[in-house]
Amino acid sequence: SLVTIVEMNIVEMAMVDGYSVVVDATNLNGLMYNKVRKINSMLGHSHDIELRRFDTPLTTCIARDALRENPVGQEVILRMYKQYIEDRR
Repeated sequence: SLVTIVEMNIVEMAMVDGYSVVVDATNLNGLMYNKVRKINSMLGHSHDIELRRFDTPLTTCIARDALRENPVGQEVILRMYKQYIEDRR
């Protein structure tokens, strides 16, 4: 998508300028992770690329979402939980 292209361009520009980069993405998947690794390699960098997961309890996610100005709703939280957490157990 256009958003992903723009995001990867920003990541690349920051890496070129010598910045450490953190990609904070709820939907971070292997494809995006590999894109960041590819950018790192293309630039001739040998920086460590880490994927960190934060396993926040489902009930906490639902409670935090309910407090947001524009909540996504419990159905979305449950779907993402099944996609990213439950399926990996």
